[in-house]
Amino acid sequence: QFYFTMSGVNLFILAGEDRSSVIIEMQKVAGGQDGLCGNFNCDKGDDSYTAIESRGMAAAVPTPTLFSQGPAATEHQMRMNKGARHLKDCTQELKEKAAAACQSPEEEIEAACIFDVCAAGSTEVAKEEVTAGALDKAVAADVDAHN
Repeated sequence: QFYFTMSGVNLFILAGEDRSSVIIEMQKVAGGQDGLCGNFNCDKGDDSYTAIESRGMAAAVPTPTLFSQGPAATEHQMRMNKGARHLKDCTQELKEKAAAACQSPEEEIEAACIFDVCAAGSTEVAKEEVTAGALDKAVAADVDAHN
């Protein structure tokens, strides 16, 4: 686990062998913002992949990017890109495996984990997802306590 803070942006990183989870804390940008992390309007209802896609924020980033010169993706990362883009596209078998692997006392964390397992096409991501969800909740509680 790593924690970085710079210019009002806090990064919490859980680094795994083939995957990393990142939690970003920051203030709202003046003039608005939008992207795969949502539009920062405190409405979870318009932060689904479908809603983000409808706003044109899910398109591939034009190259070259910061990651263009990086190492080739691992076999696990390549498999991850072949999973379901929407929960409805996930097979029943994988949903059942995900439900078993993603058990969490928090319904929201469990649901997010099940989606991520379906998107990755593998239950290998479940432990990291539940850990990242719990860390996110702990960070939010800490921020609330300090505000």
